[in-house]
Amino acid sequence: MAGLSDFGDGTEIPPQYGPVPGHQWDGTKLRLLNPDGTPGVWTDLEGPEGPEGGVGPAGPSGETGPKGDKGDKGDPGATGATGAKGDTGDTGPKGDKGDKGDQGNQGIQGTAGNKGWSPVFAGVSDGARRVLQVYDWTGGEGTKPATGSYVGASGLTNTIGDAVDIRGPQGAGAGDVTTSGAVTAGHIAVYADTSGDVIQDGGAPFSGDYDDLSNKPSLAPVATSGDYADLAGAPSLAPVATSGSYGDLSGRPTLAPVATSGAYSDLSGTPTLGSLAAKSAVNNADWSGTDLSVANGGTGGSDAATARTNLGLVIGTNVQAYDADTAKTDVAQTWSAAQQFGQIAGTTTAVAASAIDCSLGNVFTKTTSSNTTFTVSNVPSSKAYGFTLVLTYTSGTITWFTGVQWRDGTAPTFTGGKVYFVIFETTNGGSTWRGAALEFNG
Repeated sequence: MAGLSDFGDGTEIPPQYGPVPGHQWDGTKLRLLNPDGTPGVWTDLEGPEGPEGGVGPAGPSGETGPKGDKGDKGDPGATGATGAKGDTGDTGPKGDKGDKGDQGNQGIQGTAGNKGWSPVFAGVSDGARRVLQVYDWTGGEGTKPATGSYVGASGLTNTIGDAVDIRGPQGAGAGDVTTSGAVTAGHIAVYADTSGDVIQDGGAPFSGDYDDLSNKPSLAPVATSGDYADLAGAPSLAPVATSGSYGDLSGRPTLAPVATSGAYSDLSGTPTLGSLAAKSAVNNADWSGTDLSVANGGTGGSDAATARTNLGLVIGTNVQAYDADTAKTDVAQTWSAAQQFGQIAGTTTAVAASAIDCSLGNVFTKTTSSNTTFTVSNVPSSKAYGFTLVLTYTSGTITWFTGVQWRDGTAPTFTGGKVYFVIFETTNGGSTWRGAALEFNG
């Protein structure tokens, strides 16, 4: 049958369509180009001369030859010599000092810290020396500092030997100092007269407490309470100043009911609305008037045919009528009638490892240089399917998947450095394959 071929046992298979391989003609001779672009062996397709036939139609134009390779890039030219460095220019004069910038804004006042503590000293003996020791702290806030340290030359010290001797050199005079009245340990001693021989109790050292101050000013109550009510001459405030209530305002405007209700029904002078304005949904029975034009978002018609005409969707003119048998491009098709197609171009898929996935197409490529066992998967069921394996062979034993029946009953042998077109066809979902191989020089 025209357009069919067989594997030598009389079984006819449909032709395989795939990418047209590169080829060359010389009269009636044809040779295919190998995948690397080198030519194969010439085959004369002309049979014995037959009777002269009629003039045939003009043949198709030959394919455009491949673009020539780009020439090599020339060597770069030599780098020119570096020019001499120029003399350094004179240093420019120093610029004038800029004006002093404006003083920045004063920062916010920090949080007031705790009151400081004042030490309370006691005189203690260190042999012949007399030194001051901190035995308490007064007048401060927070945690009271530790006691027991001594007054040294540069501050407090914990070592009594580093404390400053407050005892002066012995005077030239002699005699005892007497006291006037009762004295209390820890209080300050003061002279009782101008002789310098009599001292008296001068009272406790200043504690740092405000209440211990003399000549204190008389403070107004607000100075310690901070209460507005303790202010003298405070202004008389309106009730709203402390309540914040709208009802305490004087001279309030008279508000219309809608001001507090927010209800449409409390508005005066409302327009008369049509029946559709109050409906939450509009049904066919509620609609009246002319059809809305296409320019305004409608169809301009009250029936489907008019609407399709106005929208440019006339069936058979602008759009195709629905047909359950219409073919789709993204799903498998079952044809119930003969189809006629133009040139069909397919993709070439490189075989990963040695697994041929039949769902990827009809033409596969593989280069082998070691023992290889091919497998097939995703073979279409209940329909004819075929594929071509373009095998670039170097070495190794080739083992094929099960079910292959070879032309003449013998599997092909391969020669290193050759390229083979190995063709397979199945009509029963891969249970049986019929195969043949064509050898090319490269």
